[in-house]
Amino acid sequence: RDVELGGIQKAVRDLDGGEATSVARGLWDFGRGLQVLPAALRACASSDYHVDHLGSALAQMTRPFQFAYEAGRHLIINWHDISLEVQDAIGDYHAGRFEGFGVD
Repeated sequence: RDVELGGIQKAVRDLDGGEATSVARGLWDFGRGLQVLPAALRACASSDYHVDHLGSALAQMTRPFQFAYEAGRHLIINWHDISLEVQDAIGDYHAGRFEGFGVD
């Protein structure tokens, strides 16, 4: 069964934008675009643990308790600096390395 992920290209552009509002919007777009994944994983008989863990991560991206961004230095979401992972993922996306994009 195919799953369409919406808004991922826009999310990557926003995450790569460099301004705090752009980065926040990119995280929100990315989390919203992946909202279909938990249901798709359940349809593939994935474990409840993995589905719940993914759902929690997506919720934190779209509704973080804490957000702090300093261009080129830090991207802190809920007390975790994810700037290196986001930059690696953006690089993978632009290079067409989509498996790496999904891991980072």
